[in-house]
Amino acid sequence: MIPLVATLPNVPLATSMLSLLGASVMVGTVLHVIAQGKVPTFSGIFGLGLLLVVWIALSNPYAATEGGDRNWVFTFVQLLALTWMSGYLLRSPQRQRFLMIVFATATVISTCFVFGETVITATRAESVRSAGLSGGSNSVARYIVLSIIFLVYLRSIERRHQYRMILLGAIAILLAGLAYTLSRSGLLLLLTAGLLLAFRMMGRTNLKATTKLKIIVLAAAVSTGVIYVLPDSIFQAYSSVLQTTDLNRYRPDMESIDQNARIFLAMAGYEMWLDHPWEGVGIGQFPLQLTSYSTYFRNEIGPHNMYVNMLAETGIIGLIFFVTFLATAARQMYHASKSTGAVLNLPYIWFVCLIVLAVGGLLKHDHANKLLWLLVGMSIPFNGAAAVMRAKMRRSNTRRGNGRNVVRDTSDRGTPHPGGPDIGTTH
Repeated sequence: MIPLVATLPNVPLATSMLSLLGASVMVGTVLHVIAQGKVPTFSGIFGLGLLLVVWIALSNPYAATEGGDRNWVFTFVQLLALTWMSGYLLRSPQRQRFLMIVFATATVISTCFVFGETVITATRAESVRSAGLSGGSNSVARYIVLSIIFLVYLRSIERRHQYRMILLGAIAILLAGLAYTLSRSGLLLLLTAGLLLAFRMMGRTNLKATTKLKIIVLAAAVSTGVIYVLPDSIFQAYSSVLQTTDLNRYRPDMESIDQNARIFLAMAGYEMWLDHPWEGVGIGQFPLQLTSYSTYFRNEIGPHNMYVNMLAETGIIGLIFFVTFLATAARQMYHASKSTGAVLNLPYIWFVCLIVLAVGGLLKHDHANKLLWLLVGMSIPFNGAAAVMRAKMRRSNTRRGNGRNVVRDTSDRGTPHPGGPDIGTTH
């Protein structure tokens, strides 16, 4: 539903129809758990998210409840509920793959509207960029990159040739759609995802050299084909970004943000943090405070960086909570991905998606993005596998340490070890 959010109607007293649907699913899920005679359980990830929400509420209560265009406490409570629900409802691999199929299908539909609505001229600034059905051109670019990751994974586990070809065609459509969004951040995120997937596939010793070569040739062929069919105007629009002209500079009447504007936004956020180092200026207050900290802007805009956003609005403590929240989820996914011999597995795919959105946060204030919090929740089903892998790594390190002791003992020409005869024995 997220890639098609622009088609959903607004609902009174709610930020969108998604909020209402999410609340309904949340209530139904809790009632279902209680009906089974169980008590809802919460993981450590949920606890970290709860700390962040509590800090947002306590650091500046007025800003959190009444100081902006929404009740931010209510927003983050919804996001925290989304994190819990994604971990509870999407526990099985079948449900996770079904989510990938639905999300990618919705993104392909949204991308088709991008082709028809985008008007490309000689420069990116003068082009009419389309958001498809996703509410924003940079948003649809992120959804496209995530869908490409999903389709690459689904194709890797699909054995039927005809479906593999369909998935390959969908990937080609999404790549072309990404180019049509004229999103620079989208290209950066595609590169990030490509490097992470290539690192995984090329680094596995259980993958044959011929298979690796096929992957490289296929990726090169699809990319070359997409580039070949794209019109020259797209490349001219992207190349105009590198030219220093007045058309590419920030203008208050436009949403586009250039590199200079991002620097000034980051500087303004830094100044806000210096004035309020611990608690920040209050959640949602960055746009309202911006003109007091920078003469470069004459209207209210966000920081276009979720880390600067959290630092300025919630202080250093809020930023630490937020980064720890994301890093812990990424760590659990990565450790869980080592528990299976599969080249591409579900924990690693979710890890790549989370890293992509975390990198994208450098160019967009996505701290309250539903998809980001859903991805954090996807680490919950892998808690057990991650714990097993950490235990294995600790045992492996212990054995290596014991092995070093054995070497020293045997080289000591019969001299008893100070620790006694049990040191270095096999258990």
